[in-house]
Amino acid sequence: MQSLREFRRKFAKNTVVKALSSMKLTVVLFFFLSLLTFWGTLYQVEHGLYLAQEKFFNSYFLFLGPVAFPSARTVLWLFSLNLIFTLIFRFNFTWKNLGINISHLGMLLLLISGFLTLNFSQESYINLTEGEARNFSSDYHKWQLILIDGEQKYIFPSKLFKKQSLLEGKLEIEKYYKNSAFFDTPFAGQIIKELKTEKDYELNVPALFLKYTSQAQEELIEMHGNSKPSASLIVDGKELIFLLRKKTYKLPFSVTLSNVERVLHSGTEKAKSYKSDVVIKDSKYSRDFTISMNKPFRYGLYTLYQSGFGVNQDGQEFTVLAVAKNINYWLPYVATVIASLGLFINFAAQIMFRRES
Repeated sequence: MQSLREFRRKFAKNTVVKALSSMKLTVVLFFFLSLLTFWGTLYQVEHGLYLAQEKFFNSYFLFLGPVAFPSARTVLWLFSLNLIFTLIFRFNFTWKNLGINISHLGMLLLLISGFLTLNFSQESYINLTEGEARNFSSDYHKWQLILIDGEQKYIFPSKLFKKQSLLEGKLEIEKYYKNSAFFDTPFAGQIIKELKTEKDYELNVPALFLKYTSQAQEELIEMHGNSKPSASLIVDGKELIFLLRKKTYKLPFSVTLSNVERVLHSGTEKAKSYKSDVVIKDSKYSRDFTISMNKPFRYGLYTLYQSGFGVNQDGQEFTVLAVAKNINYWLPYVATVIASLGLFINFAAQIMFRRES
């Protein structure tokens, strides 16, 4: 115990330790976090939630011209270090301070939970018509280009779409539209035109203009996310297949839609609730389950929520199920309980010590 106190006294004088455990740093970080939240909220109005999250909260720095500002990731990393160093080097481990130490530990667990959710969770969806089954879900925002060359399969995520050269120069991306659509013209027929990026980012449909070069030929390929999601070429006697689709995640179970129902508010066309009767199958069992707006289905780390309803061009009803995979869904609850318990102990200790004095 004595050696621990000596260790704390020794390192508490270190310049870096003093800076990272400073209450002034805490105040500055709170200010930046408040500023980013306010700034990001205003940005969201014009550019949508997804782009606001990417710019202000999922990045380390945001740039205004050549000037860089710390984004939420940087601020929260510093916040975590500030909290850890404060717990180790500033707080006294006494019974009187037990509650405040426990509550700060709960705050640290909340930050750890946020880190795990940001880096390891998945948010996707399943779109099913009645009678259809799927064992994969699709990402809301991320697209990918897939090239199938015989038994070889190459996957290029959307973050590489802006790069000009792939596959050692054989494949070049000449143009990339984040959002696009087909238009009829009197002379050129159907052409792909670039559209303004939608605020609801999941509504954007990309287009790619590719050039594939081999020793014998050079081919141009146009791909659109909805109408022309695939294309094929014959190169040196082999067929190359190109696919443009949303990023998919394989599920440890399959979902079959038996029936979907929509309940309307009386006398209106406004939906009151949605309900999907599904069959969940994995390697061990098959189970019937009803997913509604207030009744999700849980399977290990996965949770399926009722998200939407619609009717496709063929007149078939379909359901949209949101799929959330979160490895630490329990940690925020634990962290909140610990922080609340710490506050309760701190208030009780303050009353007790006040009576004794």
